[in-house]
Amino acid sequence: MAGDYTKKEDIYFRDNTSLDSKINRIIEKNFFFEIQQLLKSGDFFEIDEEEKIQENGMHQSAIITSLLRNLQSEIDDNIALMDKESSFIYLSKLRDKACGSLENIQLQAVNIENNNFEHFFDLKKEDILMRKDFIEVAKFLNRIKSARLSSLIEFVDSNLKYYKIIDQVVLNKLKWLGKPSQLGFIISSLVDLGYLEAPTKQDGEINFTQFAKLVKTTFDVNTTEATLSKYLNQESEKGQEPARKFKENGFDIPHIKTIS
Repeated sequence: MAGDYTKKEDIYFRDNTSLDSKINRIIEKNFFFEIQQLLKSGDFFEIDEEEKIQENGMHQSAIITSLLRNLQSEIDDNIALMDKESSFIYLSKLRDKACGSLENIQLQAVNIENNNFEHFFDLKKEDILMRKDFIEVAKFLNRIKSARLSSLIEFVDSNLKYYKIIDQVVLNKLKWLGKPSQLGFIISSLVDLGYLEAPTKQDGEINFTQFAKLVKTTFDVNTTEATLSKYLNQESEKGQEPARKFKENGFDIPHIKTIS
């Protein structure tokens, strides 16, 4: 059944490295397992009633969509724990895996259109052609898998671009003499006031993990990226205290629109 990962061997993760042991990849494993599982025969393809097979197809689709959302959060959490080089390797390998899976899905789509199911489902062509409901749901799931994998690749690319920029910058940094909390408040204020642009997630919200990495690349400041990401977020518990102190002492920079 979909979602039952406990008894399945995960062929994607046989070559565990020291990096893998330091981060959480459970959702990643489940996501790729689910993508692969839908390529094979099983309970889904043994259902007789048309209504049941459509219901099962919708359930499979919901599982993949939910796993993708959770995987994006897992990726953000993982790269917050790694240095730039490790993050680049992790994201690059994840992208390769997603691209490989997408190629398999696209090949499956061609075979479905050509009524060639034997390589995927181990079922005879004449038996499949009698099940129009099966063919339609298989096409539907194929489109879902393709769309979700494309979204994953786009999400990974949105993170990778910051590491490509980082690779090109000079090693000399500006030394920050104040507290890390003060740096976080000032930089985030410059974003709020329109002077800087912070990296964002697909939903348009600021990606504070990537934001902290970029600030750490520019400034020599004695703090971790994880802590700095909290100072950059003025709505977080760590970000509220420096914001209060600055405002109590008359900190005021006009919005860029008022002086342009």
